[in-house]
Amino acid sequence: MIVCFSGTGHSLRVARDLAQGLGEPPPVSVRAWERQRETAGERLVLVFPVYAFGPPRLLTTVIDRMEAIRAGQVYAVATAGGTPGSALTILDGHLRERGAVLRGGWIITRWDTWLNRYHIKINIMVRAIKEGRAGLLPGSSLLFDALSPLLYRGFCRRVGATGRRFRLAATCTRCGLCARLCPVDNITLGDDGRPRWGDACEACLACYAWCPARAIRFGWWGRLLPAEPPAGLTAQDLLALKEQTRPA
Repeated sequence: MIVCFSGTGHSLRVARDLAQGLGEPPPVSVRAWERQRETAGERLVLVFPVYAFGPPRLLTTVIDRMEAIRAGQVYAVATAGGTPGSALTILDGHLRERGAVLRGGWIITRWDTWLNRYHIKINIMVRAIKEGRAGLLPGSSLLFDALSPLLYRGFCRRVGATGRRFRLAATCTRCGLCARLCPVDNITLGDDGRPRWGDACEACLACYAWCPARAIRFGWWGRLLPAEPPAGLTAQDLLALKEQTRPA
């Protein structure tokens, strides 16, 4: 079972490529995983972006709400634009509290795409997971790894209010795509059809990256913050992940 949290789409691309290589069904969202759970002894692969040197808040929250994780082998792949900190180690700590251990993990960065290493790393992951190999959990420097848990806890306390930092330009067409894409349904449409952000934001930037009119601003940065979707992925792919359910 492959579970994916994705905002801009980079983690979804990784999850889909892993599913194809492993012969697994399409990835499911974190919320779908919480509803359905994995079958005892099933292989579990968690794919997610790194936020503030840790996993998305939703992922660790869902893990903490579970009584137990029954998967036989658990792996994780994190996507990061920069340094990942100790995101994999933080995830492992939450899993251990629910009776699971992260058997191995990998980090995919933008550099892997720019330097044409992406597919090489995907193939390495697929072979290791198929063979059930254990591996180290990569991190960053000693300083970042030491500070990561502290910074991550602060992020989790404040991230819900991130929605207050979004601004809307006059070019908004009121298409509603941002509300449909939001993985936690934190965006609602007002009577005028314009989006409103609530207080349960995950800072995934899906709304910012996928706005067809480029009308959404994050803070006062305008469009300076890079959050481009990966090539070959569409908004419909993310909508399918959000709505994905596994057959019984």
